[in-house]
Amino acid sequence: GYVYRPHGDLLPEHTIGATADLDDAVLKKFLPKRQQISQCELFTAYTAIANEAEQFRDADVLWYIDNISACMALIKGASAKADLTAIAVAIHAVFARLNCRVWIEYVESTSNPADGLSRAGLEDPWTRAQGWQLKEVPCPMFFQMESALVDSIDAIVNGAIP
Repeated sequence: GYVYRPHGDLLPEHTIGATADLDDAVLKKFLPKRQQISQCELFTAYTAIANEAEQFRDADVLWYIDNISACMALIKGASAKADLTAIAVAIHAVFARLNCRVWIEYVESTSNPADGLSRAGLEDPWTRAQGWQLKEVPCPMFFQMESALVDSIDAIVNGAIP
């Protein structure tokens, strides 16, 4: 889940809360491990920009993430984990294409307004009580982008590029 407020708009009813179910085809692109929380948290950033591109175009964005690994991968644009690097590289490429300037901050889960959307979706009681506009958005099909970017990301994930 993610939450955003259009630039300069402080009205709660104009705040957007969104949730998406990660597609199995996307999850299978992540490196196999017991849990893929960091990959899912970082992929949420990709989901937000894929579904809300015009909100990011030519924007200055303050982005809060409640997962240290995902936060650091996005800040650095890389990670020791190849799949986190691939997602971070793709996000930075989209930020560049949208002329979007982003400042990333870590936030505790208990202070993250999107946490309920990530856990309970649109049924989260706290989220529903906020008076926000809520919606379900599609999961973008990661690794089905422009071929040059796909080739680069696949090379990173497969270890051809350290």
